[in-house]
Amino acid sequence: MHALTASMPAPASAPTPEAPPAPGAAPSRRRALLTHGLPVVVQAGGSAAGFAVVVLVSHRFGIEAQGRFGLLKSWADAISVALMFGLPQALLHLSYHGHAPLARLRGFAQAYAGRLLWAALPLAALAWFSPWPWLAWAVLAAPGLVFHGLLRSLLLRASGPLAYAWVTVSPAALLLVAVAGLAVLRTDAFGPALVASTVACALLVAWVAGRAGIGSERSTPLAGVRSVNRHAFVQNACAAAQTALLLSLVAWLVATPTAVGETSFALVFAQLFALAASFMAPLVYDAVARAATPTGDPAGAGAKAHAGLHAALRRLRFVLPALVLLAVVAVPAVVTLLFAAPYASATLACQVMAVAGTLMLANRLAATVLQAQGAFAELTRQAVARLVLSLLLTATLCALLRWPAALAVGCALLLSEAVLGLRLWVVLRRGLATPAASRPTPGPAA
Repeated sequence: MHALTASMPAPASAPTPEAPPAPGAAPSRRRALLTHGLPVVVQAGGSAAGFAVVVLVSHRFGIEAQGRFGLLKSWADAISVALMFGLPQALLHLSYHGHAPLARLRGFAQAYAGRLLWAALPLAALAWFSPWPWLAWAVLAAPGLVFHGLLRSLLLRASGPLAYAWVTVSPAALLLVAVAGLAVLRTDAFGPALVASTVACALLVAWVAGRAGIGSERSTPLAGVRSVNRHAFVQNACAAAQTALLLSLVAWLVATPTAVGETSFALVFAQLFALAASFMAPLVYDAVARAATPTGDPAGAGAKAHAGLHAALRRLRFVLPALVLLAVVAVPAVVTLLFAAPYASATLACQVMAVAGTLMLANRLAATVLQAQGAFAELTRQAVARLVLSLLLTATLCALLRWPAALAVGCALLLSEAVLGLRLWVVLRRGLATPAASRPTPGPAA
């Protein structure tokens, strides 16, 4: 996918990127805070809400319920991402390039989600009478998550990073409210709570889009959608399916609810870092896209971006070890203070997961740079390799070496991220050896 170029005008219904300040002019601190500071704080709040859901489920419903909830939530995410087919990136691309008005893009999103809803009803009925009836709730939750993801991609351009950040964290926040309601009612009906929270997310994003002035036009085929979403679909589907497949593999190999619960619980410590990276990517993309000016010097902009990437890599060499040390030291304290005794046996697995999460964060940031260089095929190969390698290592450690399930999954993630991190480093340094101002800039991963 290509990014906003200097020659492409902004859509009429979207705010025009601001011109850079004149030389010597001091930037507005308030504007910088609203554009970069507050969105990051809001996104961090979304990560905290997701972690609070895990704390609440673990305390109120126990470790086996944590396993059931983890399976349900991970499969709902995997199904919804697969059904998006990379369309959020395609809509983001079209909104920035001005190929279609935002109202038409919203009409496409509504029509697509509506068709999914009608298809989900009979599929959910079939799942209800299958050996895995909980899958019915995951299928029913998918259309709302798809609609939220599609329409959310338009808000980055129409409303700016702050509104986009609030909408992005709404699934985690509303799910926390729903699970809190279950705790009050003393029932573990996670399926209905998940579906209710996704419906609320869909209604919220539609309301925010209306407030942003995005109307709705009748859907018509959108030129350019298929040409930009193939690699994004594979990358996002592999990332979303990883947790669901790992938990399902543990359930198949070990076949104890406690092992699934411990694994689901430990995975949260890795997912927090990956979630933070996914939150950062769209905001970075928006900042880069709005910095482009129609009359600017492309060569000078390319040189500045090239120097900035080198500076970021130098900082990462110091930040990453600090994050690893923090993960190793802080995780035992978090498990001891926030969770009950049944989770103490998973402390080592949580530490390994947290270290793997720091590598995930570094790899996702490096992948963002490769996206900016247009290395779509390379990132797709790495996404598939990450999924296959983590599953094979988990099966080897868990089934053949008889490691505890949570520790096996943590080590599998750590090893796979380390291998792919080395590959990313080699590819990234090769790409940064000679700056190229004319490379296309794709949209961020969802």
